[in-house]
Amino acid sequence: MIRVLIVDDEPIIRFGIKALIDWGKEGFEVVGEYANGVAALDAMLSQPVNIVITDIKMPLMDGLTLTREVMKLNPSCKVILVSSYNDFEYVREGLKLGVVDYILKHSLEPEELLAALRKCKERLDEEEHEPSASTAEPRGRAHGEPELHAEHNPIEKALEYIGKHDLRTITLQEVADAVHVSKSYFSVLFKKTTGHNFIDYVIGLRLEKAKELLADSHLKIYVISEQAGFNDVKYFSKLFKKNCGLSPIDYRMRYGHGRFDSERGKPGL
Repeated sequence: MIRVLIVDDEPIIRFGIKALIDWGKEGFEVVGEYANGVAALDAMLSQPVNIVITDIKMPLMDGLTLTREVMKLNPSCKVILVSSYNDFEYVREGLKLGVVDYILKHSLEPEELLAALRKCKERLDEEEHEPSASTAEPRGRAHGEPELHAEHNPIEKALEYIGKHDLRTITLQEVADAVHVSKSYFSVLFKKTTGHNFIDYVIGLRLEKAKELLADSHLKIYVISEQAGFNDVKYFSKLFKKNCGLSPIDYRMRYGHGRFDSERGKPGL
């Protein structure tokens, strides 16, 4: 069994985390729950722990300080941060410390917690089969700089995934699952890395797809709207004009290579 410690100053949160999943069925065991980092560290001195799930804001010792101390005590231990605050500064600091995942309390779902735990398990398994990994200098811990590559910054992989999949149906949860991080962590990191919210980024790609179809095809506007991922042609037309400065019809008239139907002599609207 993989041994898990839960640290949060709110009893209801500790109870909620414990109640979210069937720990034993998934190969995990909750070996203790504590209201602050000091008590948690004391417990870790007397028993082995593989994973720590900790709140950030706590009395006596906050979650980030606890993470630093955990890494000193047991560099192979994996940490999952939970917080009420959607703040990239927490994510950034967590990245420096080697935190595996970052989950928002208000959006915490069983699938999200389980995905984070499974990710921890994968890393523990990898390190068990690669002894050199445990003796190497902890990533980003000694000098305070995070390594933002396959593992700690999944955005490059996410962008590649988005580019290869259907823009009409793609969702934030789908992409977060594909790169093995929680949706809240992914959402914050995506915005910080790209400068765009996930949905705004996808809408931008859909509009670019619509431009291509308007310029290079005779498809009706409502068909282009659907193929680009917009279910409502009126919404599509309004959004297109707002972002592109032209209505879809005017855009086709100006930029379409085959903008006139040669048989009818009319715009393909």
